Amino acid sequence: MHGPVFPDESAQVSYLAHMVEGLLSTINGIEIEDSEAVGISNIISNLITMFPRSILTALPSELFTSFINCLTLLTCSFGRSAALEEVLDKDDMVYMEAYDRLLESWLTLVQDEEHFPRGCFVQPAIQVFNSYIQCHLAAPDGTRNLSVNGIASHEEEEINELQEDDRELFSDQLSSVGVLGRVAADHCIPLLTSLLEDRVNRLHGQLQRTQQHLMASSDLGSVDRKVLDDLYEDIHWLILVSGYLLADDPQGETPLIPSEVMEFSIKHSTEVDINTTLQILGSPGEKASSIPGCNRTDSVIRLLSAVLRTSEVESRATRASLTELLSPQMGKDIVWFLRRWAKTYLLVDEKLYEQISIPLSTAFGADTEGAQWIVGYLLEKVINNLSVWSSETELANDTVELLVTLVEKRERANIVVQCESWWSLAKQFASRSPPLHLLSSSVQRSLMKALVLGGFANMDSDTKQQYWAEVLHPLQQRFLNLINQENFAQISQEEAVKQEIVATLEALCGIAEATQIDNVASLFSFLMDFLSSCIGLME
Repeated sequence: MHGPVFPDESAQVSYLAHMVEGLLSTINGIEIEDSEAVGISNIISNLITMFPRSILTALPSELFTSFINCLTLLTCSFGRSAALEEVLDKDDMVYMEAYDRLLESWLTLVQDEEHFPRGCFVQPAIQVFNSYIQCHLAAPDGTRNLSVNGIASHEEEEINELQEDDRELFSDQLSSVGVLGRVAADHCIPLLTSLLEDRVNRLHGQLQRTQQHLMASSDLGSVDRKVLDDLYEDIHWLILVSGYLLADDPQGETPLIPSEVMEFSIKHSTEVDINTTLQILGSPGEKASSIPGCNRTDSVIRLLSAVLRTSEVESRATRASLTELLSPQMGKDIVWFLRRWAKTYLLVDEKLYEQISIPLSTAFGADTEGAQWIVGYLLEKVINNLSVWSSETELANDTVELLVTLVEKRERANIVVQCESWWSLAKQFASRSPPLHLLSSSVQRSLMKALVLGGFANMDSDTKQQYWAEVLHPLQQRFLNLINQENFAQISQEEAVKQEIVATLEALCGIAEATQIDNVASLFSFLMDFLSSCIGLME
C-alpha cells in the first residue's frame, strides 16, 4: 500500500500539519481507552519516522511545540499506566507496548537533534525522565508499590520469580531513558546522585539499626524487611538508569564517553575543585555531604562515587556478618554498573576525543593516582564478592565479568597485576582452595579466562614465568596425577573425580576464550600439550 504522492515539499508540510492538527484535536480533552493506546502511539511513531526531518522542522512553530507537548504528556501518562499494568500483573500489556513505542519515537527525535531548534527537547526530556524515575521509586518520592483501587503490588516472592533480569527485560526502555537523561544532563545527573546518596545513607542507617536489634534478639525472622526491600528496589532502578545514562555498551567497538556527558562535565569544570572531587571519589566509606566543599565536585564523578558508596555499605555489611540481610540483586547491579563504567571511563584515552574534561582525565586518565586507586578498589570488590557470594551464581558471574573487563585491555591489566591481591587470587584459584572451588563451572571458566588475560600484562620475564608456574602448572599437574593413576578407570565415576575433571575442562575452555591475536601462539602450544594428555578421557 503506497502513501500519498506529493508534488513538492510545501505540499508535504501541509499534509503533515493537517495530520498533526487532526491528531491533537482527537486526543485533546478525551480520555484514551486501553484499546486506543497502541494505535495512537503507532500513529505518532509513523509521523516521526516516515517524514524527513526537514518536513517536521518546517511545521509552524506553535504546531510543532503543541505536538511535542502532546508527545510528552502521552509518554508520561502511558508510562504511569504501564507501571500500573505491572502491579496488576496483566496478561495484555497494552500501555507497556504503547510506552515502548513512544520512547522509541523520542530516541529518533533526540538522535537527530541538530535538525531541531536548539534545546527544544530539554524540558520534555526532564518531564519524561522524572516520570520514569517516579514510577520506579517507592513512596513518598515515587508511586511504586502504592495500592491502586485497593490492589497492592506483588509480594516480594512473586517479583523474584521473574525469569529475566530487569536490565535485559527493560533494556530498550532504559536505553531511551538514559539518552533522554543525557539531553537534560544538567538536571538528570545531579538528580540521580542526590536520590542514590539519600537511599544509600538510609540503607546504611537501617542496617545499623537492624544489627543493634539482632544483638538484642538473634532471630532473623523478627526483622521487618519491608523498609530494606523498598530501599533495595529503589537502589536497583537508580543504578540501572545511572548505568544507561553514563555509558553505552557497544558490542565489539571501543565504548566512548557519551558526548553530552563529556560536554556537561567540561561546561561545569570551572566550578569544580579537583582535590575535593578526588577526596569524595577516594572516600566511599564517608557520606559525600560530610566532606567540606562537597558542592564543588564534578557531578559525573559524584554519581560514580554514590555507586562506590553503595558498594562500600554492602562490603561492610558482609564483614559485619549481615550478609543474610543484603540483596544479591543489589550486588549484581553494583558490579554490572562498575563493569559498564570501567569499559568507558577507566584509563580514558584522550586521543579518542576532540575535547576532554579535565576532572575526568585527572581522576581516571592513564598514569593517574585515581585510576590506580580505583583498579585496586574494584579488584578488592571482586575478591570480596567471590568469597561471600560464591553460591549466588548470577552475582558471581557478573563479578567475574567485571574482572575480565579489568584485564582484557593491556593498559588496565598492567595496573591490575601490580596489586598483591591479584596474585593471591591466582594462587587461591590454581590450588582450588575454598570458597573458589565452590563457584559454578561457568564462573570458573570466566575466572580462568581473566587470570590468563592478566598473565599477558607487562611483567619482566622472571615474574611472568613465576606467574604461569603458579596459574597453569598446578592445573596440569593435578590433572596428570589424576588420570595417570593405575585405577583411574575404576575411580573415574566417583563424584569427586568427575568434579575435578569437569573443573579442569572448564579451565581449558577459559584459557581458549582468553585467546587474543598477541597471545595465540603461546596459548596454542600450552593447550595442545595439555589436550594430548586428555586422550585417555575418551576411553
